[in-house]
Amino acid sequence: MAAPVSFCVAGNRIARASPSGYNLIRMSGDWSFETWAAEAIARRWAGAREGDLSTRRFWRVWIASTQNASCPPTAIVVDLGPDDLPRYVRALNLLPHPPSEPPWTNVHRFLNSVGAPVPALYDSAPPDRAMLVEDVGEVSLHNAALLPETDVAKLFRLATEELLRLHVDGTLQIDDRCIARAIAYDGRLFAWELKEFKEIGLRVVAPGAS
Repeated sequence: MAAPVSFCVAGNRIARASPSGYNLIRMSGDWSFETWAAEAIARRWAGAREGDLSTRRFWRVWIASTQNASCPPTAIVVDLGPDDLPRYVRALNLLPHPPSEPPWTNVHRFLNSVGAPVPALYDSAPPDRAMLVEDVGEVSLHNAALLPETDVAKLFRLATEELLRLHVDGTLQIDDRCIARAIAYDGRLFAWELKEFKEIGLRVVAPGAS
């Protein structure tokens, strides 16, 4: 997560405080991080290319309020980046029509409906590719398991229960309103994933393997 910063509203964008004033954070898709990253990787390492690059960015904001006791002390500002869909959906053309709303909000609504513990969505600005969501901290399951006095078995039992909730309740309750229903996780997709892993991931975890 990024270091603490201060923010103010500047028109329809968010500004970040700096010693010289406020620097606008680009929220619209007028500059493509993905395109730049692909070109930079190709320039820096001949013959290399990017994998499934995420262009989402996150900032923690501290909230001060003397009038609203329910106001959280922090929240997360999310820049969704230029693409709504992950690379595999775009590469394999897995959706017959463009989504009518950002997939994050669509899937968030569905997960809420099955009782999954997802961060609260406080607000969103689809034209600016921005969201304001609940700050759930930075401690991963792995790091939590390493903390002193942690009941590791209980922790992983809870995680397993959530996976079962997604698998059982999610499968029973999913309908055509959820964008995940339209994406077929079939042999073609798994073959693409394995090909990507062989071309990109394998050389990282096992150099020289083929």
